[in-house]
Amino acid sequence: MNKNYKGLSYYELIIVIAIMSLMVGFTSIGIGTVYNNNAKRATDKLETSLKAAKNNAISRGSANGYLNLYYLDGTLYSIIGSETDDTFNFSTDTRQREIISNNIDEIYFKYKIGSVNNTLFMTNGTLISIGFKQSTGQLRGFKTPYAGSTVYAKDGFTIVVEKGNTKSVIKVNELGNIQIQ
Repeated sequence: MNKNYKGLSYYELIIVIAIMSLMVGFTSIGIGTVYNNNAKRATDKLETSLKAAKNNAISRGSANGYLNLYYLDGTLYSIIGSETDDTFNFSTDTRQREIISNNIDEIYFKYKIGSVNNTLFMTNGTLISIGFKQSTGQLRGFKTPYAGSTVYAKDGFTIVVEKGNTKSVIKVNELGNIQIQ
């Protein structure tokens, strides 16, 4: 220690700066991890909802299983049922809904029609219904109420969830297999 009490010595100053740098570094790593985990958490919940809709279709035997995804004001909701509703109204719908995430930047679907790659972004007020066939659980595809009876991606699709610079991906193939990548 410096005996004249006029401040820190050069070595003491270097040690204090090094300790503060380490503290700032660990704090910023922790904040970044928490921030980017939102995409992973949303993907995990979405995978669970997809599997529940598929199991719903397999167990019913007489009705297809649907996962209705609704994106409103930055929050993604899931509603599992045996039907899709082209006249869906979020404020009057009474089915049980689950919040997948209220903290993601973007969610979109990537799929092919023939050899053409397509992307469908979920914007505010978007409803997408993902269907699975009764008894088998195979993928029926997905549709939006705006497309009428048009069903897209019967051969499979990818859902991408983004938060910051982190992307989480779920792949669904034509057999109804669901896999996080």
